[in-house]
Amino acid sequence: MNSEALEPNDVPSQDATGPSPTDRLRALLDMPSPKDDAWQSDAGRAVATLAVGFLNEPDDCMALRSVALLGLASSLGVKEARKRALKLTRWAEVAPPPLAALAQRDEQQAAMTTLARLSVVWSRPYIEQCLRDRSLPDNLVPDLLRWALSTFADRLSYIREFYAPQVAAAQTLERTEALLREAPKLLKPTGAESARALAEGTAAMVDALVGPDRGAECADKGFAAGVSTLLHLVQGQVAAAPAVLMQPSFVVAFGRLAGAASDGSASKQVAAVANTLALATMSLLAAELERYGSQAATHWRAMVPAWRAAYVNWDACYSSVAKHTPGLATLDAEPADANHAERDLYETEAAFARLLPAWSAFVAELPDASRAASLTTMLEQSAATLGIAPLGETGAVVSYDPLSHHLTADDGRVVSEVRILRAGVQVRRPDGSVRVLLAALVEAV
Repeated sequence: MNSEALEPNDVPSQDATGPSPTDRLRALLDMPSPKDDAWQSDAGRAVATLAVGFLNEPDDCMALRSVALLGLASSLGVKEARKRALKLTRWAEVAPPPLAALAQRDEQQAAMTTLARLSVVWSRPYIEQCLRDRSLPDNLVPDLLRWALSTFADRLSYIREFYAPQVAAAQTLERTEALLREAPKLLKPTGAESARALAEGTAAMVDALVGPDRGAECADKGFAAGVSTLLHLVQGQVAAAPAVLMQPSFVVAFGRLAGAASDGSASKQVAAVANTLALATMSLLAAELERYGSQAATHWRAMVPAWRAAYVNWDACYSSVAKHTPGLATLDAEPADANHAERDLYETEAAFARLLPAWSAFVAELPDASRAASLTTMLEQSAATLGIAPLGETGAVVSYDPLSHHLTADDGRVVSEVRILRAGVQVRRPDGSVRVLLAALVEAV
């Protein structure tokens, strides 16, 4: 096997005492012959010597190379190597040398495969260091990302705390492309994630690619490749979980991606995907309107501006589909008069929507708010009988939702996260539908 090295690595020199076990095994692995008994015997002796010497090896770099060669030997069919299970206790608390300490790429791969079996506190910082090391080849990126994923309890945390930050921190578009290339496979929905989690994960990946520091790169071919990869991710998530189309964070994120790629080579691909997503969204809306009627129209009407901004051909698609699905027309129409019972219910809900925020503001101004605690409890209990409850928590930073939030200032830029200044009011109906009675007042962060 001809191993590819990052630096010239000629055949090891031999002194008077002969080559070291490390050099001898390396030479044997360069010309693997697992069916040759003599080769198996020679390689087996070298493996045994390295495995025994590893326990007392004082040099961490040499120890890491021993781990790499033993792993490589096992993958190339050395029987003795498959019997050896090294105890890597020397690195239980302290990280080993970086992979770049190994000159041969196949040794880097083998060392990483072995180290990935450890469950240790240094795993994530070590992986981050490897991903940011430009001397390491891009073909190590997929396994490094999978190793990192194994250290997280869920995919959303993995995306927010590790994957997206690595994409944002990539120093070259080539490394960015290598990182994103794995996204459709690594982030493929498993069925366990909620539509909201999928949407927020997508938003984090889009933000990482089209962040403020990437403006000058948007016309680059490497950037276009990243956009194309995220489009595949988006399409895979929609295919597996169509409900993601109804998540505001997903729609806003797609709009950001489309806007960043509008003048680049990926613009046609973005437009084609936008059309597909618009039509799929209308299909879901038609089903919602058929099931919930005017309540669905009232609920989703606030999302229309977001869909229109994200999907450039939204209005044309809407006009075409509405001809064959009359119920969709109610999205653009003023709410129709409801029957008396429904109107009474709406008026009661509206009263609470005005009363709850006013009461909270009044209590906040009292010298001793505890004196009004019993009245506050009675009011909240009365509201709860109708399914009415606060929407959001003052001071919390959350993903922006056009359905649930009202921006204090809208300067036209795309907003992904907001801070709640005043909680809103919402009602959850017995049929499971939710209506926002009063949007939470928020500011962009």
